Amino acid sequence: MIVVGVDGSECSRSALRFALEEAHVRRTKLRIAVVWHVPLAAYGAGWAPPPPGLTEDAEIAAGEVLAEALELAKANGADLEIEPVLREGQPANVLVEEAASADLLVVGSRGWAAFAS
Repeated sequence: MIVVGVDGSECSRSALRFALEEAHVRRTKLRIAVVWHVPLAAYGAGWAPPPPGLTEDAEIAAGEVLAEALELAKANGADLEIEPVLREGQPANVLVEEAASADLLVVGSRGWAAFAS
């Protein structure tokens, strides 16, 4: 099995295309994972929960990302067994859990946004 993490970015779409090709070559199942997370916000001397509705909105947006990824996968991998996964949590931790029994974990570049390294 191959697991690919998708977040809606162009880099993750490239990762999905690679994972699709690799799943074809290996003749294996593809698990498409979208992970969403809304962190607590620093507030004065403590932590504040997210504003009302933000968590639900994040889950809905993640579901839309997964639907888009599934459309791309089905258009390019009709003969593959595809397993969708939508989970809340820290993306790196969830992807490692989802890939625990996989042969390969595919992720895109994190890009050059706020933290370049």
